[in-house]
Amino acid sequence: MNSNQSKSTKKNNKEKLLWAFVIGICSISLSCEEPAEPQFRLAHQWPSLSEEFQLGNPTGIGVNSEDQIVVFHRASRE
Repeated sequence: MNSNQSKSTKKNNKEKLLWAFVIGICSISLSCEEPAEPQFRLAHQWPSLSEEFQLGNPTGIGVNSEDQIVVFHRASRE
């Protein structure tokens, strides 16, 4: 392979790499959609606890596999 062919091959490889990069960026930007606005509603009677149970200082809040809210708290000690 002579030097002209080598330069031509390098140029073609750079062009291919540039096009692959451009196509990749375009496909990423087209596939990224704006996330949907989360929907919340106020639960007036939450949490509904029995009279003998008192919610202490919350240390964490999570959601279990059934989409139920779980509150980790430090109950008062008597």
